[in-house]
This record gives sequence, structure tokens and C-alpha cells, in this order.
Amino acid sequence: MVLKTDYQKEKEARELAIYTEYTRLMAEPGAQATAVNEYIMKKYGIHAPSTLYTIRKRVELRMRKEGGKK
Repeated sequence: MVLKTDYQKEKEARELAIYTEYTRLMAEPGAQATAVNEYIMKKYGIHAPSTLYTIRKRVELRMRKEGGKK
């Protein structure tokens, strides 16, 4: 059992929302990565593209770890 603070839970939920919206938008025909990045960054108040990349990779890693435990 992993105990998490309210902040950790809130951060993970926000990151999952960002990841989910990013993947949904990128799945659209004709989607451009630059435009999707700019939209997500503006919507969630992210100032650096590297931050968005880091969030996506962190969620992917978390999903792989959780998927491996099942």
C-alpha cells in the first residue's frame, strides 16, 4: 500500500488530465505537435515545452508501473 499526500494525489490527477488531453488531441487527424503543445501549455499554465514532455514521460512511467503490478 502506497500512502500519498493530498498534494501528491492532486498533482498526479492534474498530470493525468494533461496526458489524457494531449494524447486525445494528437490522435486527431492532421494534429500538429507544436500547436497541441502550445494549446496544452496555455490551458494548464505550463511555461516550458520541456515541462510538458517531462509530465508526459512521468505519467507513461507511472502507467507502466501500475500496469505491471496487476
